[in-house]
Amino acid sequence: MRVFIDANLLIRLNTISDYRNRLAYETFYLDLLVNNKAYTDVLVLNELLWVSWGKYNVPHFVTILLKVVKPYVTIIPLSEEEYEEACELRGSKSYVRC
Repeated sequence: MRVFIDANLLIRLNTISDYRNRLAYETFYLDLLVNNKAYTDVLVLNELLWVSWGKYNVPHFVTILLKVVKPYVTIIPLSEEEYEEACELRGSKSYVRC
């Protein structure tokens, strides 16, 4: 099965320092990786960095991105092509409404 890893899970993994609270998130994340093909996109990674640093003061070089996300999760690029394709799939002729 394919799963999309959203920013909220990655932010929790990146910011919770209490071991007991963190364990449930780590277990859930590892279960997703073991039993599924995981995907995320560059906007999620941007949000991970921005919220971790802006709200929780986690420096960018300390984030889980390089060790925990990038090696195990396929990162989907987003460009104008993907946006237009998504609009076509939705049947929208106007990009503004899409």
